[in-house]
Amino acid sequence: TFRDAFTRAGGTVISADPYLPAVYENPSALAPYIQRALARGGDALVIGGQAQEAHKIIGAARRLGYTGPILGSDGLTGVKDGGPVADGVYVSSAFLADRSSEKAQRFVQAYRRLYNEPPDHRGAMTYDVLYLLKEARLRPIPAPGSEAGGGAPSLLRMRALGATLTVEPE
Repeated sequence: TFRDAFTRAGGTVISADPYLPAVYENPSALAPYIQRALARGGDALVIGGQAQEAHKIIGAARRLGYTGPILGSDGLTGVKDGGPVADGVYVSSAFLADRSSEKAQRFVQAYRRLYNEPPDHRGAMTYDVLYLLKEARLRPIPAPGSEAGGGAPSLLRMRALGATLTVEPE
C-alpha cells in the first residue's frame, strides 16, 4: 500500500481518512479531517481521487488555512481548471500536455485541431496503445521460445508519448 511504502521510505502518515461521497459533498463535513491533519502538523495533503472531488477538498483545506503542497495522481489532472485554488497542487501522470518532446507536441497540436482542447492522459494513452497495436500488426510478435523470438525478454518495444511501451511474453 501507499502507506507501507511511504513509511518504509521514512515518511509518517499522520492521518488516513475515508474517501466517502457524503464527506466531500458537504464542505463543512471535510473540516474535522483537515483540522486534525493541521493540528498534527501535516506537511502535505495527498488526495487519491478525481479532480471534481479534489476541488472541494482543496477549497475546504485552503479555507481552513492549509498552505502546503497537495499531491495526487492522474485523477487530478483537470484540477488546474479550478483556478487559483489549484496553486501548489502536484500531479503525477503518465502524460501531461506540456511535455516538451517533439512527438508529444505533435500529438497535442493534432488533438487540439480536432477537439479544441488539450488532450489528457486518457487520450494520450489511447493514442499510444493504438500505435503499439499498429506496430504489432506490422511486426508480428513471434511465439516465446521460437527461433524468431529467440526467447527474448522483450518482443516489441516502442517509444510512446508518456514512456517506452514493451510487450513481453507471459
